[in-house]
Amino acid sequence: MARNGNTERFRGRYRISSTRLPDHDYGDPGWYFVTICTQDRRCHFGDVVDGHVQRSPIGQRAHENWKAIPTYFDHARLDAFVVMPNHIHGLIGLASRPDRDANANDNNDVETRQWHVSTDNTNTAANDENDGRSQKNQFMSAITPDAGSLPVIINQYKGAVTRWARTNRDPGFAWQARYYDRVVRNRHEHHRIRQYIEANPAQWHRDRNHPDFA
Repeated sequence: MARNGNTERFRGRYRISSTRLPDHDYGDPGWYFVTICTQDRRCHFGDVVDGHVQRSPIGQRAHENWKAIPTYFDHARLDAFVVMPNHIHGLIGLASRPDRDANANDNNDVETRQWHVSTDNTNTAANDENDGRSQKNQFMSAITPDAGSLPVIINQYKGAVTRWARTNRDPGFAWQARYYDRVVRNRHEHHRIRQYIEANPAQWHRDRNHPDFA
């Protein structure tokens, strides 16, 4: 599949580069295409044999944990995904959350309530101190991810797999620090990404993440 502008193809051997939108709220409802790689693209998760992924124990855990994402984030939806030897591709959907929508429409200071700072300014003597604290808390809230946003979901997923790996089978396991994402814009794109994910094992020998890729 080709993308417009300066983006890369993601059929065949080209991996997906990040198309993270600087002004996009990654807690907003919608579908997201996510790719997560292991550190140095080491093949911790298994191998591909005759076009089928043969998962290692940690690969099986990565598979099971991905399937469990909606158990821990009840607004999350899953579509096609695949655990490859050294990376994961998946479609994650976020549904609307009534509690988040209510907070967004509330006229009160959402950031202040999130950080449990009193909004009662009747004590004049404490106003200056409270103002300073409020500014600090609002700043901290601005850089704190929404608890149900895509970055939080991915970070918790990565953390769960890492803890299992280090406790059970692979103490040297680690993820690449960042991950790649794409906001899915329409049904046609969603369908093409699903096809790409499902065909990924058969294209492993041509994948840029393959250890023998030159």
